[in-house]
Amino acid sequence: MSKWFRWYEGTCEDGKFRCVARNAGVTVASVMGVWAVLLEDASHDDHRGIAVRGEDFYAAILDLGPELQTILEEMQKLNLIKCCTNDTIEITRWKERQFETDATDGTNAERQRRWREKRKANADVTDRNGSVTATKRPDTDTDTDTEKKEYCPVAKATRTKNGYSEDFEKFWQSYPRTPTMSKSEAWKAWQKLSAEDRVLAVRAIEPYKLHLRSKPTLETVHACRFLSQRRFEGFQDLPPVPAKVFDIKAHIA
Repeated sequence: MSKWFRWYEGTCEDGKFRCVARNAGVTVASVMGVWAVLLEDASHDDHRGIAVRGEDFYAAILDLGPELQTILEEMQKLNLIKCCTNDTIEITRWKERQFETDATDGTNAERQRRWREKRKANADVTDRNGSVTATKRPDTDTDTDTEKKEYCPVAKATRTKNGYSEDFEKFWQSYPRTPTMSKSEAWKAWQKLSAEDRVLAVRAIEPYKLHLRSKPTLETVHACRFLSQRRFEGFQDLPPVPAKVFDIKAHIA
């Protein structure tokens, strides 16, 4: 029999999961799906904190292929899980995050003290006898916002009047687009990049165009995949595009 497990607000925005997705070359949605199915499996009474159904099962129900193994490896590197023997996976810090009740949780008193101090500091103290809601409940995850940003910082883009940032417009205008290419999808992928990666993406456009010209039958990669799958990294060490030389003799009548 399985029990409810806790899912904390802000989990989907946690920088660790974005880094896993980035390093594994998959979407954040795929990473969050794997994390959810691991927590669900580990919530079973007989093996609390341990996922035991195996990678083949997870791959089947999530419709994933070899990328599942890469996702798990990246999760292990960030100490989210520990891969054990017999195809079992331990969820790290399970007891800290998934305690049974506040009454038996040894950290409850300290968490409540921190919460009260935070509320006082914000001049937003509530009645002790008030109802406990999701917004009042303290978060048991000890990762701070600063700690999360250190994993995988994502730059905030300044929006223009048409809704896109100036640096994205520069990228979009220079990229070899096709009529079916979605600008909004490319914008979503652009927002997930750090400032450094955005510079690399723009820098890669001209070498990528040169590559396409050298292979006329090659299909242009959609801009969103060029960004989300980090295709631009393969065009950083290519030689610069040679400047066109104006042949004055050819233009003399």
